[in-house]
Amino acid sequence: MVDDLEPCERGPAATTKLGETREGLDSIDQEFSELTIQTGRAGIWARDGMSLRDRVMVTCAVLIALGREPMAMKPNIRRAIRQGISDREFREMLYQTINYAGWSLGGPAMRNYLEVLAEFMPNDLPSEYFEDAARTNEAVDLYQRGLEVLDALGESPRDGLNDIDQEFSDITITRIFGQFWGRDGLGLRDRALITLAVVVALNREPMAMKPNFRRAIRTGVTDREIREMLYQIMHYAGWSVGGPAMRNYKEVLAELEA
Repeated sequence: MVDDLEPCERGPAATTKLGETREGLDSIDQEFSELTIQTGRAGIWARDGMSLRDRVMVTCAVLIALGREPMAMKPNIRRAIRQGISDREFREMLYQTINYAGWSLGGPAMRNYLEVLAEFMPNDLPSEYFEDAARTNEAVDLYQRGLEVLDALGESPRDGLNDIDQEFSDITITRIFGQFWGRDGLGLRDRALITLAVVVALNREPMAMKPNFRRAIRTGVTDREIREMLYQIMHYAGWSVGGPAMRNYKEVLAELEA
């Protein structure tokens, strides 16, 4: 485990696990490179408690949600591919992210993904990379599928949606849960993790954040994984988003334990 290494060894070890070298960072600026390795690689990426795959997925979602430029986005897309996140999983992560952060972010993010993908083609990707999961995107009753997703998440329309407005509730169930959460290609746990990462990175109010903490917990994301996810997000979205998010998380834990 990287956590067992001396502090000076953790950054280089994390860089190696990501399949990278420090040459790209050094080409920008030597001091910047040293700080990135010490704070980002050693202080965040090298921590135990969350898989590299989940860290990469969360980081990509946050960078897409924040509309970061290609220089920040593309290295993390490469990490996603190297960590075995498939074409379908990446696309579903992107759709889930822009559904909560804003659809206009999707075009630039997809362009960045396809440009990185071209770097790996045709010989550097396993044949199964593009194997599509069977997708439930045929004509179905999206409202009914949304109700089924809510049920799988341990919720019902009575858990707040209907109390706001009936029309709002119906559209949310159909579009958000039926059309997006209900898609194949990415499990509910990953969708809950991605959505939580986006609402934390965008510093959404408790009414948006707390339900997504509950969904993450109900779909099997552990306390340690949630905490590590918060630290990962804070590193990329700004440390100031961490306090409100941690407070909301602790309040949700108290509610569930009551």
